[in-house]
Parts: sequence; C-alpha cells; structure tokens
Amino acid sequence: DKKEFIDLLGGKAAFLSYLKDSCLTDREYDKIAENELYFNMLLERVSEENSYTEEELRRFFAENYIGIKYVFLAATDDEGEPLPEERLSEVKARAEEALLKAQDPENEFEDVVNEYGDDPFGGTTVIVSRLEAEGQSYIAGAFELSDYGVGGVFSDGTGFYIVQRVPADVTYYEENRAYIKDTADNMRFASLLDEWSAETRVSVRSSVKRINFNNLKKFVR
Repeated sequence: DKKEFIDLLGGKAAFLSYLKDSCLTDREYDKIAENELYFNMLLERVSEENSYTEEELRRFFAENYIGIKYVFLAATDDEGEPLPEERLSEVKARAEEALLKAQDPENEFEDVVNEYGDDPFGGTTVIVSRLEAEGQSYIAGAFELSDYGVGGVFSDGTGFYIVQRVPADVTYYEENRAYIKDTADNMRFASLLDEWSAETRVSVRSSVKRINFNNLKKFVR
C-alpha cells in the first residue's frame, strides 16, 4: 500500500515532501498504516468470533434503529456563510414557532415541513442508527423521543432542526440486513475498545506535553 501511494504521488521525493508537509516521519507513516491494518484485522476477528443469530440481529435492529422526519431551517446563506446575529435570531425564533406547531396534535408534521422547512425532503422518513447519531444532535435527540414524538430545537451549526421520531419499517431490515450486521459489529467493537482502553495503563513522556501546533514541526525533525 505504501509503495502504491508513493507511485501515486510521483516518487520518493514527492513522498518525502508529503511527509514534511504533514508533520510526519517515515516511521510514523508506517505506524499509522500498521494501526489501520491491525484495527481492521481485529474487527474482523471479533466479528467472526461473535456472530449474531437472526433473532439477535432483529432485536438489535429494533433497539438501535428508528425513523425520523425533520424540519430544517438554514442558519447559513446561499454561499454557506453564517447568517448575521440578528438574522440568526429570527431563524431560531421561527424554528421555535415551528416546534410548537409540530407538537400540536391538530397539525400534520408534513404540513409544518412544507410551511417552515428549507429542505423539502424533511417530510420523508429516513432510517438512522445509534451509530449515525454520534455527533449529530438532532439524531441523538430523536432517540430520546417516543414513537411519533416531536422534539427540538436542535442545532448543528448549519441550521436548526425539529425532529419527529417514527417506527423503523421492518422492510428496511429485510433490504439492508448486511449493512445492519456491519453496524452491530462496529458498535460492539467500539464498546470493546472502550473497555480495553479503560483497562490499559498509558504513560506519557514529559516532552510530549510540551508539543503544540506551533512547535510540532520542530519535534518531528
């Protein structure tokens, strides 16, 4: 893999230039590649040794997958730049207004999407997993809701979300079983890594504590 990458860059000189620009040494590059290889091998080994029965995988799907619909109100302009503070406050107030309407049982969620949303596909059910919820506040928030419950206002920097949780259609399981198994393997492996990390003693050299972005290149040399 390393040889192919060097050839892709155009030779050894270009590779060394890449290392310098990336604040890496040749050995560190090798170590990163080794870690990725061992990570994938370990994940494969754990997955092979801990297979799921059909019943277990269906239970995993029921506990870790939901459907969501959402109203999205953009907090950026057409060029992707953040809106000025005054305009941003207006959008947030509009999002809070949309939340109240969406939580009113007299209103259809899709109607609120059409009235307030900047994404016309927000009224279409999207199936998501707990793994996808990591770092996505509006998805994580949806998992805290009961079926057909509405929550918000969630923000991710690009805009504001009002989310409705809906049951995940069982046909999604039938059509995406292999993908769901991969998600189950990855979530279980991540949990094992957390356990192993907690049990592992790590010592840090004093010199490492002095490294920052300003002096990193000096330490690499």
